[in-house]
Amino acid sequence: MQPSHGVHRPDALARWLSGSALALAAFLLLMFLTEATGATHLVRSSSDTTPSTLPAAPCVDGATGPAGATGVPGSSGSVGATGASGTPGAAGDTGPSGPRGETGKPGVTGPSGATGPRGATGACGATGPVGASGTRGATGVAGPTGATGPAGVDAALLHYGAFHDTSTQTLSGANTSAIMSFNQSTPSGSNGVVADGVSVVSGTRITMATAGVYTVQVSVQLTGGTEAARVLTWLTHNGTAVTRSTGSESVGASALAIITRSFVVEAAAGDYYEIVWSASNASVTLAPADAADSPSRPGAASAAVSVTQVR
Repeated sequence: MQPSHGVHRPDALARWLSGSALALAAFLLLMFLTEATGATHLVRSSSDTTPSTLPAAPCVDGATGPAGATGVPGSSGSVGATGASGTPGAAGDTGPSGPRGETGKPGVTGPSGATGPRGATGACGATGPVGASGTRGATGVAGPTGATGPAGVDAALLHYGAFHDTSTQTLSGANTSAIMSFNQSTPSGSNGVVADGVSVVSGTRITMATAGVYTVQVSVQLTGGTEAARVLTWLTHNGTAVTRSTGSESVGASALAIITRSFVVEAAAGDYYEIVWSASNASVTLAPADAADSPSRPGAASAAVSVTQVR
């Protein structure tokens, strides 16, 4: 242990006091020995300045005088050099683990990543077996009988008519209209004409004697003129054109063409219908054809119409 600078410890002070006492004792002893050996003493009076010599007194051991006062402590000596460090002690045992700290707060959730590409569609699985049929439920209660509907038309009472024309029909000019005529309208059984409740009046008017719904089918045979033409046909009811009943056909120059039209109409008793036609070239005609051979065949009408009541 190194002493602290500027501090007098008790053991050091005791050593110093002991050393001072020995020095004082040695001094007093020296003075005593000098007196005993007859050393010359200088005795002076207050007025005498001449030295005198006194005989030496016999040496007698006197009593030891009291110890002198303790001198003032000397200043501290300089601090000695620091001694070499001692060998490090052995490492102490590892202390116990400290308590576990608190769990930290969860961090902020990061943004969602981009959606990846859609995977390929997997193959279809096999069709499972058909399940067993369930038990048939009980028959429900019969509902009430509905109202009786209107009486149907007796098929034996439905009316009809078939008529045709054997003449060549022409136009007065291009893009002018003409009403088709049917000169073969005699009673049933003559020249291929059959009729019951339907007749042709004034050569052009297809007239229904009984109210009902009828189908009207028309077929005409065209002969082209000097150049190709557009041919139109439409239907009139009691002299008024039927909405959206027009049909259009094309026929080449000097060519033959067949136009077939079909209409469903609702007529009151006594109503009549007419077939009207027109062409962009006045040389177009509705032309009949005579019977011929190779093969043998009957002639053809320039225009034919058949009417059948459906209810």
